[in-house]
Amino acid sequence: MSVEAVSGTGTVTRVELLVDGVVVATDTGDPRSGPYQLNWTAGPIGSRQLRARVTDSSGGATTSAPITVTIADGLTGDVNGDGVVDATDLALVRGQFGRSGSAITTAGADLDDNGRGDAADLAAVTRALTP
Repeated sequence: MSVEAVSGTGTVTRVELLVDGVVVATDTGDPRSGPYQLNWTAGPIGSRQLRARVTDSSGGATTSAPITVTIADGLTGDVNGDGVVDATDLALVRGQFGRSGSAITTAGADLDDNGRGDAADLAAVTRALTP
C-alpha cells in the first residue's frame, strides 16, 4: 500500500503500518521520492484494524485513525494463512467445532460465516485439502 505522509514540524523519517496494533511494515525512504510503500501479507480471513504511524525528524509521532479491512477468503480452508490447506487447518477448524459467536477464537475457522463452528466448516476444509 502507498501512504502519503507530511510533517508540520520536521521531515518525515519513518512511516509504519500497524495491523491490530502490531507494526508489520516500515518505510524509511526518502520523502521526496513519492509515497511511502508498505507491504503486508494479509494472512487468515477476517477483519483487521489498520493504522499508519508517522515519525518526523523532531521525534514527534502521530498515528492515524483506524480503518477496518476485511480479508476475504482467498483459498477456502486455509485457516492459518500459510498458502496450503492441510491437516493443521483441519485441526484449527475442528478445535472450534460446537462453538458459536465470540466463543470462536480462531480467526477464519467459521468458513461459512454463520457464527457457528460446525460440520459445514469441517466439510469445507476437507474438500479443499491440498494433496
